[in-house]
Amino acid sequence: MALKITRWIAVETLELSSVNRQCLLFSDPTIPHIEQLEELRSIIPPPPLDISTEKECFDLWMKVMRLDTYRKAVITGLVSSIGSLTESLVKSSSAPFMSYLRQLVAENKLDELNLVTRDILNVFQENLNSVRLMPYIFNFLGHLLSSGCLDSIFKSMSRSLLTLNRTEMTNGGKPLKVFI
Repeated sequence: MALKITRWIAVETLELSSVNRQCLLFSDPTIPHIEQLEELRSIIPPPPLDISTEKECFDLWMKVMRLDTYRKAVITGLVSSIGSLTESLVKSSSAPFMSYLRQLVAENKLDELNLVTRDILNVFQENLNSVRLMPYIFNFLGHLLSSGCLDSIFKSMSRSLLTLNRTEMTNGGKPLKVFI
């Protein structure tokens, strides 16, 4: 029953987000002040948009993440998805993200990889002591670090990660969050 409810919510959300994207990205006249509008239009196809599976949806968000304006927001969403306790959501969201990171390493785009890790650390820092998001962040980091995708730059981010982890553990009041 829970699976049916989850699917229904996903379908309704996708339909609603499809309507919203139609209104915002492809409206006539164009809505002002949408940053990188032309780039978004090149990534997100005009309606009808078919993102009926999680894979299609996350593949689309990986493309949006390449835009500087939206990278941090997409990473925040990925933290919630990859750090989730729902196995199917973890698989469908982590596979495209880890693939994206591996592609950056293979293409030697370390500057872009550093931007992604900087945004990950910023999401961690901005949500210190957040009861709502911190368990997801720890789960996300567990998946991310065990994947080996960041091995090439881990040394440069390890001190910041350790400092944030220590800060959360000493100020958060719930050290068992790490084990969730």
